[in-house]
Amino acid sequence: MAVHELRNLARLCGVTMEFRDNFGVRRRPSRSTLEALLTAMGVPCGTPGEIRDSLEHSLGLLTDRLLPPVTVATPNNGRCLLLHLRWPRTEIPSGVEMTGEFTDESGEKRKWLPSASQLSLKSVQPTTDGNILQLSLPLPHDLPLGYYDLKFSVKIAGREKSGDTYLAVSPGQAYIPPDLEHGGRLWGLNLPLYALRNSHNWGIGDFADLRTVTTWAQELGAAFVGVNPLHAPQPGINADPSPYSPSSRLFLNYLYVNLERVPELQDSPAAQTLLASA
Repeated sequence: MAVHELRNLARLCGVTMEFRDNFGVRRRPSRSTLEALLTAMGVPCGTPGEIRDSLEHSLGLLTDRLLPPVTVATPNNGRCLLLHLRWPRTEIPSGVEMTGEFTDESGEKRKWLPSASQLSLKSVQPTTDGNILQLSLPLPHDLPLGYYDLKFSVKIAGREKSGDTYLAVSPGQAYIPPDLEHGGRLWGLNLPLYALRNSHNWGIGDFADLRTVTTWAQELGAAFVGVNPLHAPQPGINADPSPYSPSSRLFLNYLYVNLERVPELQDSPAAQTLLASA
């Protein structure tokens, strides 16, 4: 029973209970792994009593919120918002008033005035002082895909409860090019840029070489050129040089810059002399 409660606690804290490794083998975290992760999060779980107390505390935090911290809306779940309301009875209360405001990634705001008739009852959880109703509310059908900060409030019988959630409106699947979606096939090149050599580069390929190769591949009819990660490397002499351990996904690796095409080079005689030397 303690293992079952431990898994429920870990799941509430955001730990994934199952994954597939690189070889396609389905893996589940061990008890010791779950305990280590929860301990790192500051969640007591050393004894069965601590696990039960932490589970009750986590459930209370979740159900006391009007909205979950994060909401992912996809076509598979009906693009719905889940609300938690404390209510004495087990049916949806009448006279519910709701207001919401979406803030998109650009900071633009959009008001939302859903109707109480759109609410549906998902589940009822009895408590010592009533019930917690889990309600489903469809999101606006014309809400574009993307990320939003959603602020939401509910008024019932003169009382108001507010909450917020980080909302991700997702298509539910990765983009599939139309040619592939209808059974077509595409071909391309796999090119580790650091392995590309020519008569003038400095021993590894650079971004100018990459442009040359992609132009050539397009002329041959290729649909893509796959490259190794080109992100900024780890700083420091003893840092891991692997392109698969970058320091940032926002900046590119300066080692792939074609130095001879840097605009400032023309203004630096010292740099030109250095480039021309052995």
